[in-house]
Amino acid sequence: MAFDSGAVQQRGHVMSEHSTSPRIGVAWDVTGSHHAIVRAHYGLYHEGFATAFYDFMDAGAATPFIEAQVIAPGVLVPIDESASDDVYQVDPGFRMPYVREFVASAEYAIRQPVSITLQWIRRDFEHTAAFLRPDASWNAFVFTDPGPDGVAGTGDEGGALTGYILQNPGAARWVLTNPSEAYHNHDTLQAIGRAQLRDVEVQGSWAWSRTAANFPVNFNSNVALSSTGPFLGSTFTNPNALVNADAKIPHDSDLKAMATWSTRRWSGLRVSGIYRLHSGPLIRRVVNSRGPGGFVSIKAGGPQRLGSDPNTLDARIDKPVSLPGHAAVHVLLDVFNVWNQGVAAGVVPISGPNFGLPGGWSAPRSVRVGLRATF
Repeated sequence: MAFDSGAVQQRGHVMSEHSTSPRIGVAWDVTGSHHAIVRAHYGLYHEGFATAFYDFMDAGAATPFIEAQVIAPGVLVPIDESASDDVYQVDPGFRMPYVREFVASAEYAIRQPVSITLQWIRRDFEHTAAFLRPDASWNAFVFTDPGPDGVAGTGDEGGALTGYILQNPGAARWVLTNPSEAYHNHDTLQAIGRAQLRDVEVQGSWAWSRTAANFPVNFNSNVALSSTGPFLGSTFTNPNALVNADAKIPHDSDLKAMATWSTRRWSGLRVSGIYRLHSGPLIRRVVNSRGPGGFVSIKAGGPQRLGSDPNTLDARIDKPVSLPGHAAVHVLLDVFNVWNQGVAAGVVPISGPNFGLPGGWSAPRSVRVGLRATF
């Protein structure tokens, strides 16, 4: 059980919260000979109490934020301004975000050096922390998705999209709460195999996962930062962010294999490698449009998988050299991205001539040599 309290200058105490995170796990030796083990776990994992939950209540901590559109070189048209007289509040019923986790697995040892594990993991994210702007007034307008090329009339147009224009910009009231419409859940199925045969030790795994959410689930998304913070473009303060927001990923697989070969020849030389194969990258295309009195960015639809499935191999050679006593020096040779595959580090999501182009690339093949001493 946790009891938390927060205070800021000038206002003093602004927030209190308590949470209880019960957890339980069981394991059953089915045969009594440790060859078949069934495990299950259930637990609640609350977010740690961070200053991000209340530091915005300090009126002197933030500077005004102005959002503007560039209509010509050096010419800016203000769209919105969060002035210093904005009002910030914490919902009296605010609860700390938490994850409800279920884990079930079955492990079977075919014989002593070989085992297979099947595992299911379920995570439900509850009480997501996010800001609302309850005093905002929006007008809707309808426009046609121009398609991936961003140009109307070229034959790749999509359907009709609804955008929203803010009618009362200026000072706003921001309320930190737990929006009832926010959801995020995750399922993973895993198969893991291990084997040790003579001089070779192998571990392989395959995972299938499915995530469903209606807000970006990147870092800090569940603690009132990132995509859910107190700014006009955040998920639950702007209805444009909720258009086609459901980020359902129906299939996302991952194959990983690790192997180590060691031999008493050549003074205990060890060769290790790890291979990974992932599903290709996902992208949610974004359409920019100007409506009557404003500019909006809206997701055109569900996620699309672009590009080939990236697969990488990293390898290590470890040659120990014995020294007097129990000391030894290990000469290490690491090779990363052995076949020098280029993997896009994100792509441009906005409809137009650059849609789908890589925003960066993974590191190329690289070699590292090192020494490690043990004694």
